[in-house]
Amino acid sequence: GVLIIVTCIYTYKIKEPPLKEDLLIVEDLKRLVKEKRNWKVFIWTFITAISYPCIIGAFMYFMFISMGIIDITETTLSLEVGQTTERFILYNIFISAAIGIGIIIGSIVLGQIADKSRKSALYFIYSIFLPFCTLSMVFIGFIWGLIGHMIFGFIYGSITISGQTIRGDIAKKRFPDLKSTFYA
Repeated sequence: GVLIIVTCIYTYKIKEPPLKEDLLIVEDLKRLVKEKRNWKVFIWTFITAISYPCIIGAFMYFMFISMGIIDITETTLSLEVGQTTERFILYNIFISAAIGIGIIIGSIVLGQIADKSRKSALYFIYSIFLPFCTLSMVFIGFIWGLIGHMIFGFIYGSITISGQTIRGDIAKKRFPDLKSTFYA
């Protein structure tokens, strides 16, 4: 909670270059949506934004089931007898921390690779991601589960930073009068 508050306050300290006075946001948005080549980027962004939370949720539940924290009865998930809600929440906190650490490391590492070649950075991380999704069922138990979530966070951070970089580059070329983050 403290980190969130500090982060929110810290954003006010970041200096941004001034915007042009004559920005036409509505017209630029129309132009952005009308160009067919932008829709490949929109669709790719949408698919990646939806798939990762689904995969991470399934991975987390598989870990909890393998640890005996969650019981499956027909189609219902429930806490095992003797498991407390507090303990379940604590495990979720550890998982979120592992994912966060992985995201930070992945963003830094793949950011370096993406600075040299955007396309090869994405090919590289997807070549790790697809086998990882298949092998993720091996990460059984708490420690292995945290390691698996950290690896997933690394991959997720890498894909996110590469995608943002590519979208920023596209925006700079196609929409030079806009801030690149508007498109990205």
